[in-house]
Amino acid sequence: MPTFLKVDVEGAEGAFLEGCGSALPPTARVVVAVHSAAADRRCSDWFETHGFVQMSSPALRRSREGTWQSDPDLYAFGPAADPDGAARRELRRSGAIDN
Repeated sequence: MPTFLKVDVEGAEGAFLEGCGSALPPTARVVVAVHSAAADRRCSDWFETHGFVQMSSPALRRSREGTWQSDPDLYAFGPAADPDGAARRELRRSGAIDN
């Protein structure tokens, strides 16, 4: 079972996640290069439905607030992926996320 995925499928992000079904274990960590606002909503809905914690990159946050920027990243952790928050702290420290 995969524990880390980087998804960059040029607009088919939501379809990719839906195709994963329950194949992603609760320990999975996922980075999605999001190509549109519609893909962002579809991915966010999928992650929420499956209990993943989501965090947006600064570029994704700016895209959601205005004009879409090229391929901003959405980070997601399965329900058992980061129990002590160490990975999220490292993403914040590196500037990859700001929430």
